[in-house]
Amino acid sequence: MKKYLSPWFSGLLIGLTLTGTLHADSLKSSYGDRPWDVPHSIYKGSYGNTQGIFAIQWMGTKVRGSFIQGDQQKELRLYGDNSQQGRVIMEVWDKDRQIGSLPLVKLKRQDGLSWVGTMHVTELLSIPIAMHKYKPSGKESLSSSSSYSGTLGKTRIRVHLDWYKNGRVLGRYSNLNTGQSYDLEGYNYAQGKVYLSEWDGNNSDVEGRAISARIGLKKQTINGKLRWTGRMFNMDGRIFDMSFSRGTQATNASTNTKKKEDDDKSLELKLLE
Repeated sequence: MKKYLSPWFSGLLIGLTLTGTLHADSLKSSYGDRPWDVPHSIYKGSYGNTQGIFAIQWMGTKVRGSFIQGDQQKELRLYGDNSQQGRVIMEVWDKDRQIGSLPLVKLKRQDGLSWVGTMHVTELLSIPIAMHKYKPSGKESLSSSSSYSGTLGKTRIRVHLDWYKNGRVLGRYSNLNTGQSYDLEGYNYAQGKVYLSEWDGNNSDVEGRAISARIGLKKQTINGKLRWTGRMFNMDGRIFDMSFSRGTQATNASTNTKKKEDDDKSLELKLLE
């Protein structure tokens, strides 16, 4: 009988059973981690008993993305083949170690679309995985805008975010040391949780803009002050802690008057039909 174990406990076992060698014929080796100029599709889902967000890029028959766990502290990378209709075969990587193979099947249901499957680690160890594609509900109208100050690693940054009533988040952050800025795009997909893609417009290795990092954030109260904290997972493998708090009051999009920031409420998202 196959056993389903807690994924992060099973990771300890995986480290003892898999070598992590990067084979020349692996999808990771074939695709690499060079930034793609393809937006992420966002899925809420689970990896074993762990809830989180899947950020997936679909580029023809190539599929690439990440699973960021709910506390925003860990990322698993996915590299897949989408050559079979309604079926994707994924490699699952923890940094430079492949920890399993994951066949996913697309299920179209009345309430939306899902991808489900089981990651096979060893003959006796399998981990169920499911991801459900969501789209924002309602019209895309601006709810509030906020400015923040904080840090990315040891670098001071300034962040500006526009919060939309349907859950979408757009913005930009600037490195206060160099003045370089990056666009941000994502979703306030659950109460107190945000996923953002970093778009690098100055990347010389691709034509135009490309996604250079994936960011998972959660809202916390630290020393009596609300802060967004999490991690930035760069495509080149670097990981930085990210933390910022509001520096100015939000402004209403229609009246331009001060109002309470709306991003602290739960924004209902519905399944993509």
